[in-house]
Amino acid sequence: MDLEYPKGFPDEYQPQIEAVLAKAEHAFLTATKDVPRENVDQWELHACNYIEAVVLAFANLCADRRLIEKWLTSVSKFVFTRLPDHPDPAATFANLPFLRIKHFANKAEEHVKRSEGWLAHLEQVGADPKRLVRIKKVLYEPPEPRPHPHPASSQLNETLGRFRQDSDDPKPIPEDPADWDTPELRRSGVDQYIADVKIKTSTDINRATIWQALKYKNARSFEYWQNCDPKTSKQAQKLIIEFFRTKPHLKSTLLFIISMSS
Repeated sequence: MDLEYPKGFPDEYQPQIEAVLAKAEHAFLTATKDVPRENVDQWELHACNYIEAVVLAFANLCADRRLIEKWLTSVSKFVFTRLPDHPDPAATFANLPFLRIKHFANKAEEHVKRSEGWLAHLEQVGADPKRLVRIKKVLYEPPEPRPHPHPASSQLNETLGRFRQDSDDPKPIPEDPADWDTPELRRSGVDQYIADVKIKTSTDINRATIWQALKYKNARSFEYWQNCDPKTSKQAQKLIIEFFRTKPHLKSTLLFIISMSS
């Protein structure tokens, strides 16, 4: 499947997008090299990161919302072709691929539009302040605790089962957070940590939960680190790496405090 630019996108910007596409493709292939084909969620996570990078690059060059939406749809369909076939022949998605494409496109759109890069784009183009507040709430405010466990659907149980089954398989994301040396690896590493907490503790956390656990008053230092920004201080670098090495949400908080103070 060829990726076509929407009509109206300036030709002079296409080389810049092609460069981003090449980097995103390489990052995707590297990240999924050792991912088992049956690990659908991990494949789709890396695919969404691929789409996010390409769509945000486009949005930074073109503020036309209509063209951005068309580009998001086109890129989602294009990247979908990089995914392996669904491993379960009995699954609905396996027999009705158009449903899987639609499901994945919706998932990719939600991933992009809940990213920090999308928020920065909206702020740059002067989006509705109320809309910005809603997005910031999703990104940075800790989720409200549920009073009772939420009953998982059979599909979610199946997904969690695959995660547990593959827990000992090689991970495409380096085990040591000190080796997360690109924004893509750091975002993927953070996403993986959030997913692990959900799977192993049934607790919903997000990025705000993490930077608040690090005792930051706002997300700035964490965002600097996640984006490999030169403004990241040595202290923040050390603190955040130690956080992901220790994985405090997956074990005793007391042990984490002791290790950080030693």
